[in-house]
Amino acid sequence: MQHVKFMKNKKLKQKSNKFKIVLIVTTGRTGSDYLNSCLDNVEGLMTFCGKFNYHQYFTNSNHKIDKTLLINRFIKKYHFLFSYNREEDIDTKINVKKFKNKFINLNNKKYE
Repeated sequence: MQHVKFMKNKKLKQKSNKFKIVLIVTTGRTGSDYLNSCLDNVEGLMTFCGKFNYHQYFTNSNHKIDKTLLINRFIKKYHFLFSYNREEDIDTKINVKKFKNKFINLNNKKYE
């Protein structure tokens, strides 16, 4: 897991609100480990290496869920991504409150 830095430069911060959010999903034997290592430590980017099952949060492909509920469930299940890992001496230094707010404010749509 890499350290996620939120932009401090005012001009970059203003432009960052216009950046698109992208999710890259790969399958086995496609070079996904290599891609992950290339993207690791890129400022403003978070990568998850290994299996990540996003289907667990939805009952079907049309299911809508409140973003606050979704991010709270995600952080609860993957709490180790947001805290100090003593075994590997990794501190992601992610401000969980800020992370949640950024996620919730990705768009203006409210899902129920």
